[in-house]
Amino acid sequence: MPGRSFVVLRSEPCSRLEGWAACPQYAARPARQRSALPQDEKSGMADQRGRTAPNGVSGGEKQDESGRMVIPERGEKPQSPALLQGTERKANYLEFARSAGAISAALAGYGIGKGDRVALFAANSTRYLEALYGIWWRGGAAVPINAKLHEKEAAWMVENSGAEFVFADKKTAELVAPYLPEGVGLVSLDSPEFGAMCQAAPHTTPEPLDPADLAWLFYTSGTTGRPKGVMLTCGNLASMALSYFVDVDDVKPQDAILYAAPMSMVPGSTISCT
Repeated sequence: MPGRSFVVLRSEPCSRLEGWAACPQYAARPARQRSALPQDEKSGMADQRGRTAPNGVSGGEKQDESGRMVIPERGEKPQSPALLQGTERKANYLEFARSAGAISAALAGYGIGKGDRVALFAANSTRYLEALYGIWWRGGAAVPINAKLHEKEAAWMVENSGAEFVFADKKTAELVAPYLPEGVGLVSLDSPEFGAMCQAAPHTTPEPLDPADLAWLFYTSGTTGRPKGVMLTCGNLASMALSYFVDVDDVKPQDAILYAAPMSMVPGSTISCT
């Protein structure tokens, strides 16, 4: 089914890719204004917001004694398919983990650290999942925003959540860029900049965090007023993911799940954890 994104489920997914556990330490605070970093003519969308990752910055690689990617090597089959677009395989578990680690390192280059919020304002794609797991790998909290919202609504959620960086797609990046708070970074998932992020020297292990740490900051629809942020912790996600295997389906290594709901909504997020 062209245009649909799949993620292959494994019977022990957390042993292969533990990015879901890389959630930030929550601290209630307003959006932080950062001084603009030096401009770079090749920085694309990020350059428009005054936040540029210095060339060559990897964010500090984390390796075991052999320098290998730690998480996927724990799994039984790191070469098994992890992400598919229709029938096209986009990444196996090792490639998925490396991409998440590379995005984590690139975010460090943009000044994003443990506990910082990063917004996702984009339609479903396998790149969305790579960015999501990259945020968690860095120790950040993901702020998913419905890609169908008006750009001013999305910008308000970015500001209200204290997000310091935004991943968008080509369409939403162009729309939301003029309305973002000063100092907030912006990169399109469809841009060469994101491709470069995926090729950065990776962090090879995710940030270790606790069950009470914030993982996701969702916003309600705001039917009766302003949307409100709803916090989900690492413990929430662990319970949700593990309960799926216990209460919903008997998952086999060859199984796959189709994303039918937006990844920015709770039904889509449930699949992201499993």
